[in-house]
Amino acid sequence: SSGINAEYGKSNETGPFAELWMGTHPRGHSIVSKTGQKLQDWIEEDKNTRMGSEISSKNTGELPFLLKILSVNKALSLQLHPNIEEAAKLHAAYPERYPDPNHKPEMAIALTVFEGLCGFRPVPEI
Repeated sequence: SSGINAEYGKSNETGPFAELWMGTHPRGHSIVSKTGQKLQDWIEEDKNTRMGSEISSKNTGELPFLLKILSVNKALSLQLHPNIEEAAKLHAAYPERYPDPNHKPEMAIALTVFEGLCGFRPVPEI
């Protein structure tokens, strides 16, 4: 996971980074390097061009995804995400714990050799 530190010139006193997030998430907006603006503000200036009219007509200007770059040298923690309906309910009931009403579909594209596991073993096999 030291690859993110080296590639992006980041330092972390507690150790290497395993994830780099880019998007419009309420707890960590990305910054557009050329303008210094939050990514969401930059998108809002011209949503139809920067997101496409089909996508911008369906949402509030937030990206419908969060790009995460992972540097996996050892197993990462398990992550569970609600579907879109459950995410909206959780956000409405507990906005301080669920600041984002969106679901979080995920896709992995390996740039190097990578082994991923998905799902759980049946209880009788444990």
